[in-house]
Amino acid sequence: MRDEITLDEIKADKRELSEAQKEIATLRETVSRLKNERHYIIPYRSRSNTIRFGAFSDPHTGSLYERFDALHEFYKLLKHEKIKHALCPGDVLDGVKMYKGQEFEQYATGFQSQLNALREKAPTEKQYGVMTEFITGNHDYSFYKQVGVKPGPAIAEATGWKYAGQDQKWVDITTEDGQTLTVLLVHPSGGTAYAISYKSQKYAESIPGGKKPDIVIIGHYHKADWLPMERNMHVFQAGCFQSQTPFMATKPTPAHVGGWIIEVTLGNRKHLTGRVKGEFIPFYEPEERIS
Repeated sequence: MRDEITLDEIKADKRELSEAQKEIATLRETVSRLKNERHYIIPYRSRSNTIRFGAFSDPHTGSLYERFDALHEFYKLLKHEKIKHALCPGDVLDGVKMYKGQEFEQYATGFQSQLNALREKAPTEKQYGVMTEFITGNHDYSFYKQVGVKPGPAIAEATGWKYAGQDQKWVDITTEDGQTLTVLLVHPSGGTAYAISYKSQKYAESIPGGKKPDIVIIGHYHKADWLPMERNMHVFQAGCFQSQTPFMATKPTPAHVGGWIIEVTLGNRKHLTGRVKGEFIPFYEPEERIS
């Protein structure tokens, strides 16, 4: 029996060990890759799993700069596109004492006067076949702070729109096949940031994990913007239906007049993908020439 191991045998053993280690590393890499493989399945669009709705904000009824002419054209498009649902995140009325000199930028200066104007001008479900769901914003709420009137129910009574809440509200929209799209309507506070998307980003960052909606629609800033993957949410700024006021011009901040048509195709959430389309319908100011 031979007890000694030759140098060649030692080298051969080392080679075998090295090859074995390489095979183990390759197997580990393969197992890791298979373990992390995601089963993405993009949903195909159908009538039963697709939701289409309109989104707009800030008509500011009573302002000299309201754009109900444009808002009605937007609703005509919704009707033509067979869209049955619209969402509005606030400032339906222009409010009272929101800034110095506001009354000089209004044709309707009190709550009842603005409500009467809205009753006369608001697009209704009877006209267009579109059910409008809204929250109230800081301009609406100014009437409560000044005279104790709760504007939301009164606006709903005047328009036939559905009142969801003050400042922010979760709204669920259900597809024909029973899937639910969760939309968060928000009317925040504060002024517009230098970068249009900044406020949307900061708001998205503030939403706690595990409590995130599918879509966030933000009013107040009078801007149109879409962040398609901010913390796995679609974050829209809804635009407005009020032209730039003299007050806004002093800031200075522009008004993005128009509304969105949003289309969402839902699939199994375990498939880690979905489909969202956003189309902003802009309404431009007429060109003015100084002679």
